[in-house]
Amino acid sequence: MSSLSSIETIDIGNDCFSDVTSEVRLNHFPELISMKIGHRSFYNEDNPDVITKVFQMYNNSKLVSIEIGEYSFSKYANSFTLMKLPSLQSLIIGSIENESNNFMNVPSFSISSINETIIYNDF
Repeated sequence: MSSLSSIETIDIGNDCFSDVTSEVRLNHFPELISMKIGHRSFYNEDNPDVITKVFQMYNNSKLVSIEIGEYSFSKYANSFTLMKLPSLQSLIIGSIENESNNFMNVPSFSISSINETIIYNDF
C-alpha cells in the first residue's frame, strides 16, 4: 500500500480479509485522516488457530479517527501498537452493547506519542 501515500480514508467493510494471516501495518500515510474497519474483518471464524501477528499504526500525522468493529483481529496474538499519531482524536474498538473480543489474544498493547485523550471500549 506504500504507493497510496496520498490516501485520505481507509474504509474496510464487514467480513473482509478473513484469510489474511499476515501483519497489518498502516505506517507513513501522511494524508490519512480516517481509518475504519468493519465487523469480523481480519478474522476467520472457521479457523481455530490464533495468529501470532501484529496490528500497527505508526507515523500518520493527520489521522484523526480509528474505528474497528466487533471481532476484528480477535485471533491476532502478538501486539497492538499505535504510535506517532499526533492528530488522533477518536479511537473506537468494538462496541459497548455487544461482546467484541477485539485483540483478545494480544498480551499487551502500546499507545504512545498521541496528544489527545483516548477512550477505548472493549479489549
